[in-house]
Amino acid sequence: MISANRVFRSLAVCIALAVPQAPASAEAARSEWIIPAQLFGKKLTIENVPHLRKEAKRGNAEAQLMLYTAYRNVPRQGEPPWASDDRIVSRAEAERGLRDAAAQGVTSAIIVLAGGLLFGDSIARNPREAQPWFELLLPVAQGSDAGMVRYLLSKALLDPSDATVAERARALDLAQEALNIGTPQAIHSVARAMEPKAARAMLEKAVPDNPHAALPLAKMLLTGIGGPADTARAERLLASHDSADALAERGRQHMEGGIFPRLPRRAAALLTPAAQSDVDARQTLAHLLITYRAQIKNSDFIFYRLQEDVDTGVPGATLTLVKLLDAKREGFRSEKLWFELVPRHIHTDP
Repeated sequence: MISANRVFRSLAVCIALAVPQAPASAEAARSEWIIPAQLFGKKLTIENVPHLRKEAKRGNAEAQLMLYTAYRNVPRQGEPPWASDDRIVSRAEAERGLRDAAAQGVTSAIIVLAGGLLFGDSIARNPREAQPWFELLLPVAQGSDAGMVRYLLSKALLDPSDATVAERARALDLAQEALNIGTPQAIHSVARAMEPKAARAMLEKAVPDNPHAALPLAKMLLTGIGGPADTARAERLLASHDSADALAERGRQHMEGGIFPRLPRRAAALLTPAAQSDVDARQTLAHLLITYRAQIKNSDFIFYRLQEDVDTGVPGATLTLVKLLDAKREGFRSEKLWFELVPRHIHTDP
């Protein structure tokens, strides 16, 4: 059970850690992974990995969470996420530490675990498994944090393809509460949980004051859901919105030759910000790079996240990365990794 004295810092800090962002550079991308030592109430070292392992095995929750911190912060010098030695922690070991710390009620671990499960951030994406962890946060979240937790829980309830009527109804209630608290992103969940015609009318009314309404409305205008299609207006809405998700949608349109001209290299550039945190955008980008030569920003960071996709078991990720390595694109080259991945592919996707 979580209690207030287990909250080491404001939930706003922890939630920011749990929600993947799209940094502007590879260096910034790496800094997004840092979990401040202050969260633990005292300074702990991540340089002494053997000692952390010993303490974690004894049940020390701080050491368990610090194993995850070590994975995210210690430079790996080109080693893949499944590598482990006295200096670096493997992704799987880091996940075990995070889960163990969360099971002991460490609030920061619960938030990072819930976010990881929801977004597929260094952990296999599983929104349904994320739900009970977000439920634990509801009683302790206050102010704007309460709105964000409600929004993320509503998303976790809506993301599974087999979401029930009751789950969708609860997601709508939570998202509306989040909007009332002052979390504008929650309009995404409100629209998803509503009947399409009513959702479109709601988004039309909201879009002048809430920029987060633009993307879901544009998608409805593109597909004709909830009313007539209007691709010209959808294009204007997407072009006026510079979030990673909106850029990714524009990228998909350039890739498919939808409302925008078919420009695969432009599509790759537009998909790049979202690819740093979204597994679907990342895999789509990888497929584009297999076929087309395109220079993208933060290729080293995305290259590593593609390796994480392999390690977390994303379907088809191993073959995709093998093909990308075969293509020898700039920023995505490693003969050593290729030889490690081919046997893994044969074993997992014969």
